[in-house]
Amino acid sequence: MTTKEKTRKTRSRSTRRPVTAAASGVQGLPAASDAIEQASVSDMPLHAIVPAPDVGEDAGTAGGSGARSETSGLEPEAPWNDLSEPGIRRPRNVRELLAIGVGQVELLSFRVGREIFAIDLASVDEAVESDAVHAVPDMSGSMLGVFELRGRLVPVFSPSRVLRAELSNPDGVMLLMRSGDRRVGIAVDDVEDVILVDAPSLRRPVLDDAGDGLLLGVAAWDAGLVGILDGSALVAACTGYSLPEAA
Repeated sequence: MTTKEKTRKTRSRSTRRPVTAAASGVQGLPAASDAIEQASVSDMPLHAIVPAPDVGEDAGTAGGSGARSETSGLEPEAPWNDLSEPGIRRPRNVRELLAIGVGQVELLSFRVGREIFAIDLASVDEAVESDAVHAVPDMSGSMLGVFELRGRLVPVFSPSRVLRAELSNPDGVMLLMRSGDRRVGIAVDDVEDVILVDAPSLRRPVLDDAGDGLLLGVAAWDAGLVGILDGSALVAACTGYSLPEAA
């Protein structure tokens, strides 16, 4: 079995795109958007779960077109993840960002079908491309098969059922994530970017009984909304394994 693989290179920290409240010039999701599966919100679109971010005057033109300002977001010379108040701990992940209410976190954004999602960068080992996923006997419902990576077989799982978004190419990009000593692949259509999300731009789910805690919030990004997911919950929902919380 031969597999062509290529580790995807992420952008350097200086070119990572910020997602800030000032850049949130988005009115809502496109009409074709699907819902994220949650225990109590299984058939609701993202904009029904989380209110659209407020649009400031600098986020559009005088006519209210919603176009993003070219100068909105972080200043290029600003220190990464800088906090204005001394003594406040920098958040290590999205959950800490929500708890602290200030700072920024790095997220890896990816596409499944027509939807964009993001998870904590630290929860992903690497992203690789593979041209062959091979079925094996007695696979679970969400398991796509296995693929070979540097002489080892890695099980691959689909997030389609969990995210309510159909994969366009099951043999596309694999997000390699660890669960203890296990290494598993979550199939996605493409890896989009490494982005910075700050606390004011992140909108929590309206409903408190979200069930498995998969959806942590939503942020405006690139003329749409990106669903911020918990990496541990994503692995558990797709595979039944648990992923240790990112340090």
